[in-house]
Amino acid sequence: NPLTATASGGTVIRLKGSRFINSKHLSVRFSVPYPDGSSEELLSRYVQFVSSNEVEVLVPPLENYVELVQSYGDDDVSQLGIRAYIIVANNGISYDSDSLVFRYTEGVIISDINPKVVPEGAEVIVHVCGASLARDTLCRFGGSIVVPARYINDNNIRCAFPHEKLSGILGRIDIEVSNNGVDFF
Repeated sequence: NPLTATASGGTVIRLKGSRFINSKHLSVRFSVPYPDGSSEELLSRYVQFVSSNEVEVLVPPLENYVELVQSYGDDDVSQLGIRAYIIVANNGISYDSDSLVFRYTEGVIISDINPKVVPEGAEVIVHVCGASLARDTLCRFGGSIVVPARYINDNNIRCAFPHEKLSGILGRIDIEVSNNGVDFF
């Protein structure tokens, strides 16, 4: 369950807690504090009761992400993302005072991958160049095989090609990367 998602929204996350009620009024908001002390309240459009200890929530988009990062003017904010607080209300009105810290981040951008061709059975390290790569970035090969990346910097990672799990597969194998284990690009 990621504590981050891209500012474009659309990621489904699971919140664990207690005393959730299966009600049509169950709602979740993301409270985004601004540098001036004000905040923006974003409501999730999808909240699904799973149990009294768990709900599924669609992360709403944070439309002004770039402007917020610039207004904070802090390298830590651009590295870690914009903080938000997730708050739940069983009745749609009275939001619990307990909150969960969440971070909106930029989506990963891939600009180049090398090598582009891997001989069958070869042990190869794939170099991925891009933007918004994080220390805990993951690589996914063929849509299902996930391996941890070796972080070089915000623009470069390396991933071991899982040749043993992809042996016998010929042709194109997609590679995707994710900073939260859910949103792959």
